[in-house]
Amino acid sequence: QRAEGTAYGEQISFTTLAAVAPKISNFYALRTGITKASGTCNIYSDGGADITERGVCYSHIFSPPTTDNSKVIVTGTTGEFIWNLSQLGYTSYQVRAYAKNSIGITYSEVITVQTMSPTVTDIENTTYDLIEIGNQIWFKQNLKTTKYKNGDVIGTTTADITNETSPKYQWPATGIEHNAQTFGRLYTYYAITDSRALCPDGWRIANDTDWNTLVSFLGDASVVGGKLKSFINWKSPNIGVTDEVGFSAFGSGLRKADGTFEGFDTESGW
Repeated sequence: QRAEGTAYGEQISFTTLAAVAPKISNFYALRTGITKASGTCNIYSDGGADITERGVCYSHIFSPPTTDNSKVIVTGTTGEFIWNLSQLGYTSYQVRAYAKNSIGITYSEVITVQTMSPTVTDIENTTYDLIEIGNQIWFKQNLKTTKYKNGDVIGTTTADITNETSPKYQWPATGIEHNAQTFGRLYTYYAITDSRALCPDGWRIANDTDWNTLVSFLGDASVVGGKLKSFINWKSPNIGVTDEVGFSAFGSGLRKADGTFEGFDTESGW
């Protein structure tokens, strides 16, 4: 614009694109537990209209689920999001993501999620319950096996093993066989680390990283003992016990190298 007047350019016409339903990609399940499943999804376009709802829907019936089935709403609009399902049963679920705007609703492809069995059986057909704590899954009972998973027998002895260089033994808690049913067995370090393995396929003895993850999830080392202890099978007074995650640890004690047992119903170590 100048003082002399106003100049205009050539007139053109254009039409805006009509809004469409949202667009979804990269729908994955990343982790499945006993009662939980989680994964990711990406809403890479809102279709030209604001996202009003997004999440995942699921059903244990073998057909594509819709938002009329069970669903979990995830806050947010476009972009990648993490989805979590909980309180699932032991079965297969059909799961798919969805996103909704004023134009309509878009569903992702359907994926099948299979939750884990809540139990596992060892080489001797002993069954253990599983418990989910945070993102970890633990045996709820101490190991009771007298065999490695290939069927080889794990030795036992009443002797002093102080001078043995790599003793591979197991004993029932306190050395009394009927205690193994409730309190499990005690194993030497060399039995635990033997390549034949104590645990069933797909499982292993917990390492320092596993324990530190558990401690961090529950708070810190000053409180974790009480949170993991059972209300029973500890000598009174059972101070600090809450057993808030159902781990229900018993006081199985330990076996010293000289052959004596100690700490029954007062301590336990893993």
